Amino acid sequence: TTSIGHAGIINGYASFMEMLTEHDLGVVILANSIEFDPTPIWDTVVDIILELPEETESDSSIDLSELNLEDYVGDFALTEFTGEPLMTLQFRIEDGRLVMLAPTQPKLIFSPIAPDVVEGGGLEVEFIRDETGRVSYIIAGFRAAARVD
Repeated sequence: TTSIGHAGIINGYASFMEMLTEHDLGVVILANSIEFDPTPIWDTVVDIILELPEETESDSSIDLSELNLEDYVGDFALTEFTGEPLMTLQFRIEDGRLVMLAPTQPKLIFSPIAPDVVEGGGLEVEFIRDETGRVSYIIAGFRAAARVD
């Protein structure tokens, strides 16, 4: 399915627009917070309107013993479109689980759903590796963040 859209933030407000042209579906989400993640709303709207089946538990074929959660530990800086710092997302391991800490946000606990992709609290995060295999970026929702540690 082809998806066309754009998201942005300015002056403390966030906007998100996405269209699935093959389904004649367009959604606009507005928020009065730059820390807003529209992903859970977008996913729910698409599921309801397109009458998609509910997701089942995570694919058990992902062997946690083969994943090195230490690869994902680090600090990743989100910035405004102007380049100004917005916040730092901190990924840590607590009690054998990957967690994310962000200012003014509750701690999120993540579970792997694919190689280098985790999900927690409705947020999907993809870890992007550089040519050496080190995680150097993340994509969280519709935003990218560079490793800063």
